[in-house]
Amino acid sequence: MVSLVVFVLFLSIVFKGLKNLKLDFSFGEASIVAAILALLVGVAVYAGLSFKRKDKAKEGKPGLNVLRTFGYLQILTAAYVAFAHGANDVANGIGPLAAMANIYKNGSLAASVGVPFWVLVLGGSGIFLGLAMYGRNVMKTLGKGITEITPMRGFAAEFAAATTVLFASQLGMPISTTHTIVGSIIGVGLARKEKAVLDKKLLRKTFAIWILQIPFVAMCAGVIFYFLRALLG
Repeated sequence: MVSLVVFVLFLSIVFKGLKNLKLDFSFGEASIVAAILALLVGVAVYAGLSFKRKDKAKEGKPGLNVLRTFGYLQILTAAYVAFAHGANDVANGIGPLAAMANIYKNGSLAASVGVPFWVLVLGGSGIFLGLAMYGRNVMKTLGKGITEITPMRGFAAEFAAATTVLFASQLGMPISTTHTIVGSIIGVGLARKEKAVLDKKLLRKTFAIWILQIPFVAMCAGVIFYFLRALLG
């Protein structure tokens, strides 16, 4: 699983991300590079975890050792989610700004618009500040509110969500990372053997907000647009 996560992550970086640095790899070349890097990382992680398991085996708590192992592995899937989040949600935020910057610079809107570096920095900074200031409540809801998340469940949920978001990004489809991770957490909760492990009240509230948010923000955006047009002529 480690090698698979690393392979997908490095494949995306090598095949798409390095083009911005004028390093153009074909899909086959990127796959070979990603496979080699994934193999090296997988072997290193396996060796490290095997060494730790030998030390922990003396304690006679195999279940605890599994949780600790997935706790380390979840660091990789958390990075995977962050990468997918940047590939989709940041693009959603800075896309209109990049278009406006292009209009200001060239006087017209082109069919394909490049994204200046300062726009990327601004988008990344906004993500960081939003997470630092308001992200704790959302993390609490995702980590404890919907269902109890263990390292193994978190690994499965994050891997599924990040892969889905990255696939949508490859297709050019804007989707919400938050909505996707909530869906994966629900799937993990439904897969548990215990009954009543999902907070249905919280889920109903969340779904209601999702349904209302689209017409609400559409109305707000329309009002702001008409106000600005009336103000600026």
